[in-house]
Amino acid sequence: MKTISIGRLRQNPVRAFEDVERGETLIVTRYHKEVGRIVPPGERKEGPTGSEVMEVLRSTPLEPGDDWAAELARDRAEDLGEDPWEQA
Repeated sequence: MKTISIGRLRQNPVRAFEDVERGETLIVTRYHKEVGRIVPPGERKEGPTGSEVMEVLRSTPLEPGDDWAAELARDRAEDLGEDPWEQA
């Protein structure tokens, strides 16, 4: 992976994107700290969808002795199935 500053990227974006086109991943920095990455199209990783996350949460077994399990069970019992963001 190559590192490129925002200033250098601004000065010569064509060269940077030619590197990406050849399969190189660029780490974009500002003041020597990473602020982003430019990756070739095939390397882009998608996160899980909302339904995939919900399926994992629903399939997670609840153990009676786990504090998080008790908290989750209380939250589920209190949940009325309403959307809190829905406009009235």
